[in-house]
Amino acid sequence: MTESPPVRRRRGRGARERILKAATRLFTAQGTNATGMDQLSTAAEVSKRTLCTHFPSKDELVGAYLQSL
Repeated sequence: MTESPPVRRRRGRGARERILKAATRLFTAQGTNATGMDQLSTAAEVSKRTLCTHFPSKDELVGAYLQSL
């Protein structure tokens, strides 16, 4: 039985920008309703805690995404 490798998380600066870039990719491909916060944290390579620190709610993330357009 093989174990899957652990999810690699990036550390350091730039988490907010990575989150917004991942949100742009996923929201464009799937729409905002179909994109979950867990999926976003994985795509942005940040922990859920870091994601929630920068964007406490999905509404705030969607607002930042719309402002970046």
